[in-house]
Amino acid sequence: MSILPTDILNVATLTDSSEELPIFKEYAWDFDNDEFIIQDGELVIVEKNEALKVWIYKALKTPKFRYVAYDYYYGNEFESLVGKEYDSELVSIELKALIEKCLLVNKYIQSVDSVDLEFNDGKVTGTIYLTTIYDSMEQEVDVDV
Repeated sequence: MSILPTDILNVATLTDSSEELPIFKEYAWDFDNDEFIIQDGELVIVEKNEALKVWIYKALKTPKFRYVAYDYYYGNEFESLVGKEYDSELVSIELKALIEKCLLVNKYIQSVDSVDLEFNDGKVTGTIYLTTIYDSMEQEVDVDV
């Protein structure tokens, strides 16, 4: 008799690369006004890379471990940089690693190819180049650190 539950999934099942994922869907997001897009009283649904843009935006805006509505893996750890006295080069390296860690929990994102960041007046902006199961894409980002 084992002390572990018998219905735990085999880890190999979770990482099977031949697994057919359903089309990724998300509610459309108005990035300029920071709100859902609604047409005729209904939330609009986007698919594939457009849906991943919404997921990326939200994941980069959500601090990890803060909200019980999200699972353990969702969100960013940017707050770990707050109060640290690093030079901008080290912050840039660490921030890029945290962005990659944040995004690669999504099975639909195969790789984060590069992250270009600019630091201006305490605000970090940039572009993330990544490869998804659908195609290559880029995402503009504003990071609050």
